[in-house]
Amino acid sequence: MKTKKLLSVLLAAVMAFSLLCSPAFAAGKADTLADINDNDSIWVGVQNLDSLKKTFTLSYRYWDSNDGVITRDEEASEPGSWNAYELPLGVTLAAGPNNKLLKDIWVFSDPDGDGVYDERLLKITYDGNGDYVSDEVVPVTSAGPITPASTEDYANTFNWGFGPNFFSASLKGTPGYHTLTTDYLVKMFGANTLMIFWDEAEEDCVSFLLSGKEAPAGVLYPLEDQGVYLSTCGDVVSGWAVDPVNNAINKGLFPEILETAHNYDLTGHITRAEFATLVMYLYGALANTNEFTRPSESPFVDVNESNPHYKYILGAYHLGIVNGTSTVNKTFSPNALVKRQDAAVMLARVYEKVGGKIPAVSSTSFSDNGQIKDYAKNAVAFMSSKSIINGVGGNRFNPDGNASVEQALKIAVEMLNKLG
Repeated sequence: MKTKKLLSVLLAAVMAFSLLCSPAFAAGKADTLADINDNDSIWVGVQNLDSLKKTFTLSYRYWDSNDGVITRDEEASEPGSWNAYELPLGVTLAAGPNNKLLKDIWVFSDPDGDGVYDERLLKITYDGNGDYVSDEVVPVTSAGPITPASTEDYANTFNWGFGPNFFSASLKGTPGYHTLTTDYLVKMFGANTLMIFWDEAEEDCVSFLLSGKEAPAGVLYPLEDQGVYLSTCGDVVSGWAVDPVNNAINKGLFPEILETAHNYDLTGHITRAEFATLVMYLYGALANTNEFTRPSESPFVDVNESNPHYKYILGAYHLGIVNGTSTVNKTFSPNALVKRQDAAVMLARVYEKVGGKIPAVSSTSFSDNGQIKDYAKNAVAFMSSKSIINGVGGNRFNPDGNASVEQALKIAVEMLNKLG
């Protein structure tokens, strides 16, 4: 973990200028996921948000660093006007993974309400090897001087991390959809705290004043009302998938390359290459190993080392878990969507590789049994009997149908829980 060194001189200069202008970035209701993912907006779960936008007269007191000693200014800046949304408790803020306002967040608190806002610092502690150990917010009552030890660093900008209530001085670009609650922020910084979210160029911002007061009845509405659900890591999932995806994360069944490939939205369909990666994670969990071998060269003309799933596809091929889509053309079709019956086959082969037995059947009990390929019937019958891959309704299996990323993660968790 790396953080910015203290740069109060720059901060003071920018703040002095910014008092003259209004925040240019929008904050308000998002009706779609695309609105939440917009680079220039932060979703705020408050009805009639514009009614909470106010102009405040305030001044600042900064921290400064000279010759390695950090001291807070005794004198506050001249009072000036500042526009901010005054948010009560119970509010959730949300933004997409590409949002520009997540880079530098400056925090100022005025616990006694005298109009002087003190800049907040984060103390970061490292071990003797320079590796991150912990961080903590410096109390607003601290005035210094602070002489950092060799294993300490101080930052005057915070970053929005990922997922519910994650806030730190970590580097920008942390993946996932981002959420913060005003309850969490007030607990961390106290009431009457001003948070200024700047864009990467430090030219425009949006500001929130955390009042610490209870919200009037009926003014809040949850992110879920917009049809957007988030996993622990800040990935967009369906409502039913929140727990299964979180379980997949906790059990080590969550390949991060699935996140990046789908821009952290797990509701999209999973490809053959992605499913091969997932089944190798599952194989590792069932076999209790992090190691597997693979051929030195790809057996497929359409899979090479530039493919991020290369080692997993070859590892699954070496174990006999996956085959190609054409022995004549030697293709794997990595970008084709995985079919439900092929997913069942791959899972069954994983189970067999760790010592499990798949009973042979002549047919399945599904009404569309005739559409299920012969090579897949044993796997479909077994996986459905264990409620790992279920039908789609009407006693149909839909063998040529596709699966979403979140559905595939749920399947992996079910298999680990029931057959592990």
